[in-house]
Amino acid sequence: MSLSQKSTLRYNLRNQPYFILRTLEKISMKRLKVYIVDDHPFIRLGVSQVINQEDDMIVCGESDDLRYAKEEIACIIPDVVLIDISLKNDNGIDLIIYLSDHYPGIPVMVLSMHDELIYIKYSIEAGATGYFHKNESVENLPYAIRKIVGGGNYFSEEISHIIMKIIKDRSVGTNCIDNLTPREKKIFQYLGEGKRRNHISEALCISPKTVSSHIENIKHKLKIQTTEILIQYAINYIEKK
Repeated sequence: MSLSQKSTLRYNLRNQPYFILRTLEKISMKRLKVYIVDDHPFIRLGVSQVINQEDDMIVCGESDDLRYAKEEIACIIPDVVLIDISLKNDNGIDLIIYLSDHYPGIPVMVLSMHDELIYIKYSIEAGATGYFHKNESVENLPYAIRKIVGGGNYFSEEISHIIMKIIKDRSVGTNCIDNLTPREKKIFQYLGEGKRRNHISEALCISPKTVSSHIENIKHKLKIQTTEILIQYAINYIEKK
């Protein structure tokens, strides 16, 4: 390209309408690839419209069954997968387990109308790091996606209330927190602040394996079954203090 052609191109870009420049910016920047598995076409459409409006993410594919989803995910390797656990002919939990085994680096968030304990429990144990209830405003979905892609957890407010009720019913309270050792309390605090195991390891100058051992002891003392629920409890506990 000659110097005069480059000058003409720069001039044309500067004088393009704003929306064209924004489109060019979106094309040039790296966007999170989001894959959707849901057997309701209108849900997929609505979710896609919200996601595609964001500058930093885009829907890279969608499916309404497990077989096709597995094939496409293997080809695309998305940054995050959104899954409805109640599909027409399949069980979304099976896909979460499959992804956890074969693509542990891809975070998974459940999209569901279910708020029963059994669905939440199975989803988390299968490997989901987020649970977005379909009663929640879909406008909150981009934030939820960014959070789990960034290594965090996301639970809709309605789901968080259920988790906290479960914990309360199991007699998890301040008296149980007081039973933790000073080191366990510190790790519990770090979990509530959103710190990952490797960060906790560095902060306390102990090995990640030792951190994991302390977390298991905390779960046992607080009568909590999964690390994900422990983290959510810790976050809520710290926020209320």
